[in-house]
Amino acid sequence: MGAIPYYIGYFTMYNYWGFTDQIPQTIFILNTRKSGKKVIGNVKYEAVKIDQRKYFGVQRVIIEDEEVRISDKERTLVDLVYKPIGSFDNVRKTLKDSLGKIDLKKFIGYLTRFPVVSVRKRAGFILEDIGYESQLLRKLKWSLENDRTYVVLDPMVKSRKGKIDNEWKIIVNR
Repeated sequence: MGAIPYYIGYFTMYNYWGFTDQIPQTIFILNTRKSGKKVIGNVKYEAVKIDQRKYFGVQRVIIEDEEVRISDKERTLVDLVYKPIGSFDNVRKTLKDSLGKIDLKKFIGYLTRFPVVSVRKRAGFILEDIGYESQLLRKLKWSLENDRTYVVLDPMVKSRKGKIDNEWKIIVNR
């Protein structure tokens, strides 16, 4: 049996890539096999099982002479839209601040590949809202195919009331 595909991601990498100043209390290890929690020393680890289709955008780094897999910067941004930290306004601010510091073609490619349509809708809406214009954004829209479901922009706000954006099928519920 081969090694379990994994990467360190979510909140752990939001701090690593500078998307938040908050120090993570838990090391998140995303993998394709199992979930669980463990404390080793004073460090909390949480294994999160993910669908095989979500396993991409991984790079290898050396930490204390050990090779470790982490989500690359663009993949970490996809995860941030999927699992935001703090308010959803942080996602908008982080995307805006990151536009000139990431490979946008790679980021949009990752979004089109990500199997959760609501993430693609939210990211596309935010990118357009902060003034990003590109042929790449059209590619992201095409990835929505004929999905007619409306999703709320901010999943942390329970209300489904707000301005409707028909292009991205978003309810702007802020």
